Amino acid sequence: MSSREEPIKLLIVDDDALTRDGLKAGLSAEDGFIIQEASDGYKALEYFKDDKPDVVLLDLRMPALDGIETMRKLKDLDNSVPIVIMTAYGDIPTAVEAMKTGAYDFTVKPPKLSQLRATLKRAAETSARRTGNPGAKRTSGKTSMPEPDDERYKALTEREREIFTLTVQGLSGTQIAGRLAISRRTVETHRENLMEKLNARNKADLFRCAGRLGLLR
Repeated sequence: MSSREEPIKLLIVDDDALTRDGLKAGLSAEDGFIIQEASDGYKALEYFKDDKPDVVLLDLRMPALDGIETMRKLKDLDNSVPIVIMTAYGDIPTAVEAMKTGAYDFTVKPPKLSQLRATLKRAAETSARRTGNPGAKRTSGKTSMPEPDDERYKALTEREREIFTLTVQGLSGTQIAGRLAISRRTVETHRENLMEKLNARNKADLFRCAGRLGLLR
């Protein structure tokens, strides 16, 4: 075990048993995780009520109750518990919808375990801060993106703001190029610049930043 004061309670929700087994093998107690699993959204709700986790890792595509609806119901129970979405599709519109609904982050299946561990630990730190429980605080570490603020956004050019907004609305690079009557390469260049200014590593960071700035409403 590391120097964390207490382990991270993780609820994995996925209808595929092989996926759950692989995640349990990759996210071990030695890494600081205590894992509970649910095979569908309804079981996740039951477990959530009985023993609230620090973080939920939730598959987007499930029968009966899908990931988006499961997330809404979980957040109705307690909005402070961060939820990381898993999707086998990785399409931007789905990611946008998940971020609008309140996902902390998303990952494409199969996830890279090293990145997933880091994401879940950051999410757990967020959960501890929100609940105001200093005893639940994890060991500190640099987050992927410092808390964004208006000053970062103000540093963007008008064109970068347009591309930022259209990106988090779910448009592809080709669609943005058509909308703005510029080339796809120009869109990508502007997007690289705005991500650097916002200190965003990926599109999930952009969605979180947009959420804090109120651009996903």
